[in-house]
Amino acid sequence: TNELTVEPTEIKKEETEKTQVQTVEPTKAQEQAAEQTKTQEPEPQPQPQPEKKTNTVTFNINGGRFTGNYKGTTYTNSESVAFKIAEGQNIAGSDYPESDTQADFKYSNFTTDSNWYTDKECLNVYTKKTDGIKSDITLYKKWYHTSSGFTMNASDNVLYKYSGGSEDVVIPNSVTIIGTDAFSSVGSISSITLPDNISDIRENAFSGLKNVSKNITITGKTENAQNKAKTIANQYTNLEYKETVTTTVNNSGAVTIAESGSIKLGATIAGSTGTTSAAAKTTQNAVPTNNTAITVVPGKQDATTVSAAQNSQGSSAQQVQVNKPAANTSPAAASAPRGTQHVKDSTPKTGDTMQYRMLIACIIFSIGVLLILSGNGRRKKVSAS
Repeated sequence: TNELTVEPTEIKKEETEKTQVQTVEPTKAQEQAAEQTKTQEPEPQPQPQPEKKTNTVTFNINGGRFTGNYKGTTYTNSESVAFKIAEGQNIAGSDYPESDTQADFKYSNFTTDSNWYTDKECLNVYTKKTDGIKSDITLYKKWYHTSSGFTMNASDNVLYKYSGGSEDVVIPNSVTIIGTDAFSSVGSISSITLPDNISDIRENAFSGLKNVSKNITITGKTENAQNKAKTIANQYTNLEYKETVTTTVNNSGAVTIAESGSIKLGATIAGSTGTTSAAAKTTQNAVPTNNTAITVVPGKQDATTVSAAQNSQGSSAQQVQVNKPAANTSPAAASAPRGTQHVKDSTPKTGDTMQYRMLIACIIFSIGVLLILSGNGRRKKVSAS
């Protein structure tokens, strides 16, 4: 019995050992196969890194010239210089053309400053960006000069500053843009006339009005200037809009007034001895004998001011300054006859031949009557003697 029980146990033990050997052998084979597969696969290649984007910064001398060494290159009378900058970076101090100790900027007799500007008119100073340069950019050099108190750019179309002492300021007609703080001091100013082709008046251009309590008048000669003047007058408490009146005088001395807007000036006197407003005293010999164009500008004085400029053809251009009538001036008083002149609110239009013919006929008729009467008087004297 003992022999029979031992034999199966030994058989099972041998079978178990064989099974363990069989399970180990496939595992080693699999590892060898895996190693062979790895050796057959190509090794991974390194991926190329994307190129970092750059932007171009151009320094435009804006009419002037640059001479000096910039980024390793020598420039002589160059209109601009440029360099590449990585996107997101800011312009460093060494990136500016003036970083070279030998750098020279020149433009005729104009003056420049240390700033660079983002616009060609040089009204917006470039400042460092918090997120760096994100695209190509052009910066401009500023050039300016001062004449009669007006500080303007080299092209005379941008007014940067007025520092003159004139009471009645007439901005040059070349100006189309008035910059911020151009009139930061207006203590001596009583009136401002805008240029004919003014197109842009920057915010706070008349900032000095905030520091005064007096009223300053603003006007313009053209419709465009008048519209700008109205807009600006509505933005400042102490800025008052006044309109201009243009008149034309023909050979006979008749005056035609073309009002711009609804300005209420005094009545016009038309005659051979002068022209003025009803609120102002008569200016003798103000009307020339030839065709004359007169521009009447509202002024602050009661008296009329007439100035004539004789040209080579003998024609005159006159400017008459007329004051707005007082509040207590009645229409009847403004249109009443005065001396030998005729005062009326609306004069006949220049070229109204019918009225002139009637006037000439009346004059001829009057002269004929006088001749007849004088002839009759002489006959009576002769017969009496």
